[in-house]
Amino acid sequence: MPNDVKTRYRSTFYYEGKRYETTGKDPLEAAKKAALKLDKLKRGEISISGNMTVKRWAEVWLETYKKPVLAQKQYEDYRGTINNIIIPDIGSLRLADIKDVHLQKIINSKAGYSFSRMSKLKYRINAIFRQAYISKLINRNPAEFLTIPKAENGTHRSITDFERKHFLLAVSEHYAGLMFKTMLYCGLRTGEVVALDWKDIDFTKRRIKVSKAMESGTTNIKEPKTLAGIREVPIPNEI
Repeated sequence: MPNDVKTRYRSTFYYEGKRYETTGKDPLEAAKKAALKLDKLKRGEISISGNMTVKRWAEVWLETYKKPVLAQKQYEDYRGTINNIIIPDIGSLRLADIKDVHLQKIINSKAGYSFSRMSKLKYRINAIFRQAYISKLINRNPAEFLTIPKAENGTHRSITDFERKHFLLAVSEHYAGLMFKTMLYCGLRTGEVVALDWKDIDFTKRRIKVSKAMESGTTNIKEPKTLAGIREVPIPNEI
């Protein structure tokens, strides 16, 4: 063997039926590398398996299954749920070790949330672990039967005459007063009114055509999510 060719020693091992190999300048170094790699495999730091931590799986799930289909604001909201609620409590635990009691405790700890926020939290936790079950990383979905503690349902109501009076006084002096009055009298959402062009206004028929909206949290103008969002509304005398 030429003197300038360095000898490399191999250490081979099997984990969960798969062969792994490490190399080193001597047998001891190769064996140490093999031991470190085996430890990382067992802790789920390398392979996608039930041994990986909840933190790593939640991040993989978010980037793989949700990021391609979510708007940026929704993506950030999901990431906030994972980073601020799920990871602090169970992020360091093995995915395969999670029981329903771990997840129910997370839900219970947010009992002060509205029913809507609690429902979102429950849905997101269930989605994370349901996909782990579908991907055969765990034997069952521990989030399948979570329950929501008693919570207040949010309500929507019309503004009162008192509120309307003072609202109109305020917008009469505001630079965007016409925009706010259009929202009030025509029932347009914020994203819909800021997306309007002059071509959407028919002064002869006194109609406003709503066919697009600004995506929440961005400056992107997009078509409404449903056909019901495309409509024409009358322009009342007040505006």
